[in-house]
Amino acid sequence: KNEDLNRSEAVFPSKLHRMLQDAKREGFDHIVSWIHGGTAFKVHDIPLFMEKIMPIYFDQSKFESFRRQLNLYGFTRVTKGPSRGMYYHQDFVQNDPSLCQNITRPKSFRKRRTQSPPVARAGAVA
Repeated sequence: KNEDLNRSEAVFPSKLHRMLQDAKREGFDHIVSWIHGGTAFKVHDIPLFMEKIMPIYFDQSKFESFRRQLNLYGFTRVTKGPSRGMYYHQDFVQNDPSLCQNITRPKSFRKRRTQSPPVARAGAVA
């Protein structure tokens, strides 16, 4: 099912967009779907999403890994109110998949290990 993803769709936001477009067409929008007029999405059934959808579209098998990817790409999760559980990003909208190219994962900055000051040897005279 996912074999025809071209290279530009290989990044996470584009895969996510493709999955949501497929959800309606292929009848799994009861598991995950666009909401709020295509400006956000929601996973309605996490166990089914993990079992049926994640293996097809993503290289993760744990929902926490999927959530971490969303966070890394700057998606916001609503945690309270009637929209609780939905995710959105200003450049992630149903009717314009080309905006996905604006969603980037920040480069990770490795913290340099700072050398600790030399430890005085036991019995050494200062």
